[in-house]
Amino acid sequence: MGEIAAASGTQYLITKYSPDNKLITSVKISRAPRKVLADGESLYVLSGESDGILTVFDLSLTKSREIKVGHTPSDIAVIGKTAYVVNRFSSDISIVDIDKGTVRNAQTGREPTCLAVSGELLYIGCFLPEENSLEEHISSDVVVFSTKTDKVSCIVDLVNGSKCISGISASEDGKSVYVTHLVGRYTYPTTQLDRSWVNSNAFSVIDTKDNTATAFLLDDLEKGAGNPYDVELSKDGKTVYNCSPEEFASFANPFVENGVRFIGGCCGTTPE
Repeated sequence: MGEIAAASGTQYLITKYSPDNKLITSVKISRAPRKVLADGESLYVLSGESDGILTVFDLSLTKSREIKVGHTPSDIAVIGKTAYVVNRFSSDISIVDIDKGTVRNAQTGREPTCLAVSGELLYIGCFLPEENSLEEHISSDVVVFSTKTDKVSCIVDLVNGSKCISGISASEDGKSVYVTHLVGRYTYPTTQLDRSWVNSNAFSVIDTKDNTATAFLLDDLEKGAGNPYDVELSKDGKTVYNCSPEEFASFANPFVENGVRFIGGCCGTTPE
């Protein structure tokens, strides 16, 4: 594991830690950070709400550029010298020339919150469905966006009742895309609240060959709710995690710095 960059939404702080969890440096920013991405040369920070900003730092956390994007920027991917930023409440994607600082926008689905890169395509997870509540099939969409044409190439429908997409990740070979979300049982009468009767935690696997999706439920009567926030793959592509080990570990650093001696997690957490 290399150096870790972490963001504090309450302190408006970007912090960098060594692999052994020692503080290297930190920097204050003017808005609450929402996403941090490092690509080996730069650190990209999304922050703000209606005044959404992409800030580019070098790896020593010296600011090199600040670029206005959309309303509530939520996720970012960088391909070459172009950054793609999904803006939740303007329901669009900002296509940013990093060197020039120029931005052009394209519409996506309703409330895009996350994206993953698969070859020349971006798979964008949308938090809410487009359909109205009277239709037979209602689900949040995964929008497939071409980086060659800067246009939506197709829409992937998830299983009926899917909503609240929170994380998305693509396999190294680009053959599969994994999405974490909820499944609402809106067609059933609410006769009980337990055992996932109202909502189930789930993730879907998209076959990028034909963009079909298969859903898997994560809740277990003995182990509890899966409660997925994000999704990552192991380096060999054989294991799917609801959250990457690096991301999970980054949450522990502030506790350790404030004197906490024992750090743990929920079901299935190991020392590794």
